[in-house]
Amino acid sequence: MLPAVGGGIVSGAPWGSQIEINYSYNFGIYRDRHGPKLGGNSVVVFWSKLL
Repeated sequence: MLPAVGGGIVSGAPWGSQIEINYSYNFGIYRDRHGPKLGGNSVVVFWSKLL
């Protein structure tokens, strides 16, 4: 099991749409970019509209 933390916000946006922003950080992921390192993060932005 990999320890991680995350959170997000959903809000109304113009023209009857909504926007969602999520962030997560994983403490146990192993990355080998510019030397061995533990930890990695992600940010997701999602916009949706009902047609």
